[in-house]
Amino acid sequence: MKDNKEDKILSEVLSLSENMDGFRIIDFDEDGVYLSVHPPVGSGISVNIEKLLEELQLLKLTDLDKEAVKAAVQFQTGERLKVAPPQEEIKKDGIVKVEVSRDKMKAWLTIFPPLGGKPINFSQCEAALIEAGIVFGIMKDEINKALNQDKVSETLLVALGQEPIHGDDAVIDYKFNYKKDKLVPKMLDDGNVDFYNLDLVTNVRTGE
Repeated sequence: MKDNKEDKILSEVLSLSENMDGFRIIDFDEDGVYLSVHPPVGSGISVNIEKLLEELQLLKLTDLDKEAVKAAVQFQTGERLKVAPPQEEIKKDGIVKVEVSRDKMKAWLTIFPPLGGKPINFSQCEAALIEAGIVFGIMKDEINKALNQDKVSETLLVALGQEPIHGDDAVIDYKFNYKKDKLVPKMLDDGNVDFYNLDLVTNVRTGE
C-alpha cells in the first residue's frame, strides 16, 4: 500500500501548482496492480484514456480490467483502483513513438514514461525520427517539451517539411532572327547567281 508520507508529499506538490496536467500512478502490490488518476490543476490537461490504455498494453499486463481503467480516468479522484490481478512488477524503459504523414511532410512524437526503467532522452527521439525517414525540419523545442512531461506526452508535431516551390519552365531567348526566309540565291547584275551569300550563318560580335 502507498505510504501516508508519500500521499502527504503529493498533496503538498499539488497545492503549490497553479497549472499542472493530470497524471497517473501505477502500483504493483501483493494483491494486484493499482491505478490512480489525478485531475489537472488550473488550465492543465486531463489524462487521455486512449494513451493510458496504450501505455498499459505496452506493459503487457495480464487480465487488464479496461472498465476499471476507464472509470479511473472518468472520475480522476486520485483514488487507487485495482486494474489487474497480482503479477510480477514490470520494469520498462520509456518508449518513443513516431507517426509520419502519408506525404512525409509532417511527423508527430509521443513519449511514454518509464516504469522503473530509464527515461527517453533527446538522442533517442532524434534516432527514432531518422529511422522513420525524418531528417529535415526537426523542431527541437517541441521534442524537449515532450521530454519534460512526467506522463504520456501529448502527441506533438516535431518535424515539418518544406513544400516544394513550383518554378517556371525554361525559355530560350533568341537574340537573333532564327527564322530564315526561304533560301533563294541572289541574282547579280551581270546575270550570274550568287550561291555563296545565302545568309546561312548569323555572325555576332563579343557582347552582343
